[in-house]
Amino acid sequence: MRLSPRDYEACSRALRRIYAETSLSRFPQRVLSVLSDLVSVEHISYNEFNERQQRYLVLTKPARPDLQQFVKPLVDNIQTHPLFEHYRSRGAVP
Repeated sequence: MRLSPRDYEACSRALRRIYAETSLSRFPQRVLSVLSDLVSVEHISYNEFNERQQRYLVLTKPARPDLQQFVKPLVDNIQTHPLFEHYRSRGAVP
């Protein structure tokens, strides 16, 4: 499937908006904002689990503060998560 010229332009604009963000702390919110403008969805999330920097972040749009209660249990058990097992088996660490 190929993108239409209109969709191609929309994706290009979205990428420029994402790459324009230079602040690491604002990057997750920027990604959520840009993607929710690009694709019409009811819910969107940004999940970041960085073991090296001990950064574990779950953001949703619209905001779902109730999900934050699940972040600590996930982090505590992240070593058993299938995605981490996948990264680790290939020598990469998220």
